[in-house]
Amino acid sequence: MKLPRFGLGLRDALERQLRTFAGSRTVTIAEGAAGGLKFRGARAGLSFADGLYELPVQRALEEALRPGDVFVDIGANVGFFTVLGARLVGPSGSVYAFEPLKENAEAVRRNADLNGFGQVVVREEAISDASGQARIYLTHHDGGATLCSTGVVPIDVAGETIVERRSLDELIAEGEVLPPSVIKLDVEGAEIEALRGMKDTLIQHRPQILYEVDDGDWKILEQRHHNVRAFLSELGYVIAPLESSYSNIAWHVVHGLASAGEPTERHEP
Repeated sequence: MKLPRFGLGLRDALERQLRTFAGSRTVTIAEGAAGGLKFRGARAGLSFADGLYELPVQRALEEALRPGDVFVDIGANVGFFTVLGARLVGPSGSVYAFEPLKENAEAVRRNADLNGFGQVVVREEAISDASGQARIYLTHHDGGATLCSTGVVPIDVAGETIVERRSLDELIAEGEVLPPSVIKLDVEGAEIEALRGMKDTLIQHRPQILYEVDDGDWKILEQRHHNVRAFLSELGYVIAPLESSYSNIAWHVVHGLASAGEPTERHEP
């Protein structure tokens, strides 16, 4: 999740205008693990400047990544965790940011350039369990775009478009992406599709998975979160829940860090 989801009244229209204005300015992030990095947040500008955005996720990434690591940011939005990951892996490491929407992908590139992070590769693709084109719902806030195939319909749909999708297994097998040390997964309802498309990678390379699941309906979130945990557990991953990043919004968000243990007997989820 990138921003709390609001209604579409006058207050929210004004709020979006303010974010757009703030996003046109380059700021220096004030605090947190990303403190000191330069950032321009596009429409989400106000959300990142103070450095307090999803602090538990920042801390988990800070603990997981080391210089020389390979970080894969799936659902990069405008690149906050991309540039944080680039700082942590350093010039000897590699970062792959997957963001299927052109405007957001351009923002990721800009933020990497602002910080001189040449180790960042931005790919305008969605990660899924198949390759080819797919329809995606657009939303009024930056972080809510959702593949239509998931059956998850955002509450603030602003249209649809076509994007490219790839499986991570295929990209790694073809040498387009290095095997990851850590994967951040934030894909707005497409978690299982993305995980299925990286199953061989998880079995062979055992990266840590820092994931988010969110929904406005707690029961739906619980079911999706159960599916994610079951998939990863069957591959021998141990999941540690993270402290809540959102305590005062009308939306449910959970984060977890999955670390590899020994694989168990595997069946198709």
